[in-house]
Amino acid sequence: MGPQARLGDLDPFRTGGTSGIGGIAIEVCSAADPTPANLSPFDAVLVLGGDGTLNRHLPSFAQAAIPFLPVPTGSGNDFARGMGIGTRMAAELAWQRFVATRVTRPVDLGMVGFGDPRSPDDRAFCSVGGVGLSAEANRRANAMPAWLRGNGGYALAAVGSLPALAMPQVEVCANDDVLWSGRAAAVVFANTSAFGQGMQVAPRAHPGDGLLDLCIVPAMPRLRIAALLPSVFFGKHLGVRGVEYFQRARFVIRCDIPLPVYADGEFLGEATTFAAWVQPGKLRVIA
Repeated sequence: MGPQARLGDLDPFRTGGTSGIGGIAIEVCSAADPTPANLSPFDAVLVLGGDGTLNRHLPSFAQAAIPFLPVPTGSGNDFARGMGIGTRMAAELAWQRFVATRVTRPVDLGMVGFGDPRSPDDRAFCSVGGVGLSAEANRRANAMPAWLRGNGGYALAAVGSLPALAMPQVEVCANDDVLWSGRAAAVVFANTSAFGQGMQVAPRAHPGDGLLDLCIVPAMPRLRIAALLPSVFFGKHLGVRGVEYFQRARFVIRCDIPLPVYADGEFLGEATTFAAWVQPGKLRVIA
């Protein structure tokens, strides 16, 4: 690898093919190519996309133990921002540091399991997930045009979700202890602090501390939830009466009705019971 590469020159990633840039051989893979076996000959991966693009390839990146650089070009780039990479220029600087030092940042890999935590049906995530309002907002935002989804679409989707929002009975456990029980508007688990284009739902989250952060918004009048939403952009919702916040390595969430579970903006499954946990330092991020 040479230090002259510029991310602005990486347009071949969008079109396919092979290119040499600044002494660096760059091979462009299709979406189906980044398997652990196919990644093994390479030194690093540059991912041009958003949280959903990253989510689809996390298992391969973790299994191959390959460094990857998230280049924020998607409609949602909360993981990249959580790594301090909010722009293409920041990504370029991170890449140059990696080229010079080969230093990477160890980051926890989030997991969601709908049965045995060791089952092959476990799903990986890197940023934020949840059930309730957050999941319904994800569902609605995913149906929006990309330009709207990337420009306040998530906040609009959250407000639009309120009239029909279910507030089921939820029980949150950790280490066989019941941490919280009651009717909830949202239960959000987080490896990084933000989702939905910068909503600081888990302001205390650190992606490398071996802990998963969990925020619960209890059932409350819908107008009160709507009034609470702007405070989430600044992490001020933690001061709202009734909002609960926990940090543990693993949570089990039980609901009285089946609920869709989303993470990194992607639908993971539907369940009445699921577990969420982290695998410490499983990812090597160029940041």
